[in-house]
Amino acid sequence: NIQLNFADNEMDKYSLLELIKKTHSVIGSFEPHIVYTHHHSDLNIDHRLVNEVCMTIFRPQPGCSVEEIRSFEVMSSTHWSSDNQQLFFIPNLFVDIEKQLETKMRALKCYDDEMRDFPHIRSYESLEALAKFRGSMVGLKAAEAFYIERKIEK
Repeated sequence: NIQLNFADNEMDKYSLLELIKKTHSVIGSFEPHIVYTHHHSDLNIDHRLVNEVCMTIFRPQPGCSVEEIRSFEVMSSTHWSSDNQQLFFIPNLFVDIEKQLETKMRALKCYDDEMRDFPHIRSYESLEALAKFRGSMVGLKAAEAFYIERKIEK
């Protein structure tokens, strides 16, 4: 577990170059093929910056192991951003999670301090409903939705 200890919800205090350099310094030993990051339209500034850092560090250049970058939605953060931005999360990849949904819901207990009571969008009920909704979009009982930022087929 590697932590860079940037201040929570205050990553905009740092220059983008500093964020990129510190992040790049710890990923040198990793050679990922798929990278998951926040969607660029998130209301949360940290999430937007993490997306920008990932897109910069894993830009397609010779020797880069990354073949695909997938962004994901975060309840409330992705859905509360301004519609003026024209940057909506529109998924184009759906992964069947019917068999993993209960495990996902249990895993979210680690994030219990951030959860709220229903009908808040960041409630357990809302997250389960989102999984079922995303699944129903493509004929599944439950799905995790992603937006493919970049995919390189070799």
